[in-house]
Amino acid sequence: MLVTPKPGWSHAPIRARFDALGVPMRLDTDVNAAALAEQTLGAASGADPILYVTVGTGIGVGVVVHGEPVHGLLHPEMGHVPVPPFADDPFEGSCPFHGRCLEGVASGTALRARLGGPSLNGDWALGPGPSAAGENLADDDPVFVLVGRYLGQALGSAVLTLSPERIVVGGSVASRPAVIPALRAALLSTLAGYVPALDASSIERYVVPPHFADSGLRGAFLLAARARAAS
Repeated sequence: MLVTPKPGWSHAPIRARFDALGVPMRLDTDVNAAALAEQTLGAASGADPILYVTVGTGIGVGVVVHGEPVHGLLHPEMGHVPVPPFADDPFEGSCPFHGRCLEGVASGTALRARLGGPSLNGDWALGPGPSAAGENLADDDPVFVLVGRYLGQALGSAVLTLSPERIVVGGSVASRPAVIPALRAALLSTLAGYVPALDASSIERYVVPPHFADSGLRGAFLLAARARAAS
């Protein structure tokens, strides 16, 4: 495994342990698997290429082109792309590698740090109950609009470089009601009319929530079936 902000997982010998099973295998990221499932069976069906973004403990991005998850030097890591600060946001970022990258300002880990909580040692799903700062985050908390603004700003670059036909946005943070509307508005503002296909009448069909709650698992089964068929 490559380096990761998640404690204890950098350079973990995952591939070697699976190789010991002696069965056909494809190893990929959870987000690439989710992207594959949503393109094949779900919210991005019929679109190609597609982008899947998950916003939870971290921010992961999966890209599928012609039915295959994208790889190169590594898998897509858009969560670690630096983002410029908004004038009303003094937060310096929480990513141990890049500080103020997208994950460092808009992930669940970043939200915990914004509220004065400790560094993240496990999943923080932003569900019911007290936050790391001893407060409850209501759905209409302004921080979720800020998350959407950062996501929309960053996804403007993805639209212009990857030209996806659909963007699916999931994860525990993105499921908060204020996030995706703020993302859509910020994306349109960032593009500033440069992409004619995207406007106020089309953006709700372009940036969508996932069809499945378990997209990653469904995608893993699809990858397993492909590995079996190719063996």
